[in-house]
Amino acid sequence: MLIKLFILIIAIYLFIYCFLVKQDYINVSQVIRKQIQSILKKKSERRKSDIYSFTNIYILPLLLAFFSALENIISNNFYDNIIVILAILVSVFLTLISILTSKSYKTKTEKQKIIVDLTFNNVYFLTVISTLLLILCFLKSSISNIELNFLENIPIICKIFTINNFKILFDTIVIYLIIEIVMHLLIVLKRIQQIFFITFED
Repeated sequence: MLIKLFILIIAIYLFIYCFLVKQDYINVSQVIRKQIQSILKKKSERRKSDIYSFTNIYILPLLLAFFSALENIISNNFYDNIIVILAILVSVFLTLISILTSKSYKTKTEKQKIIVDLTFNNVYFLTVISTLLLILCFLKSSISNIELNFLENIPIICKIFTINNFKILFDTIVIYLIIEIVMHLLIVLKRIQQIFFITFED
């Protein structure tokens, strides 16, 4: 029981350290913040269309993921299949990052530099959430039964973290990340198209 509690505490701490705290070696929180700010700009520069886009890209997919999780649409074989797909996608994203940071893009116009910067951060964001999703799918496929018995001694928590509720939460996160990957892939494709036309406009 005590070991399981330590595992949970350490896992939560590492997640906060990697994804929420700004520090010198891992800048995931900055990438996520910059990606959100690229769509939902500062109040002084924000337009109604930005709020509309933010809702469509981040809020509605979350609702869709939650209701899909309630319907229990994910099968047991899903996680094994998605691991293979994500492993390929992560390698593609890393290749895109190397292309976007190549020397040929450093001498272009200011307009293109902005688009390249946004695209780079978008691909970086995709790599981060794909890696996170890969870890979650690997854990799910490796651990078939997640025991939460050690939480039963905590009255408030045991009412929330039942096996069923935990499964809904887990599936919601997985489905949400999958939708976000698809949405941001479409954004990357649009921005790469913009880079292409600016590069060859002459």
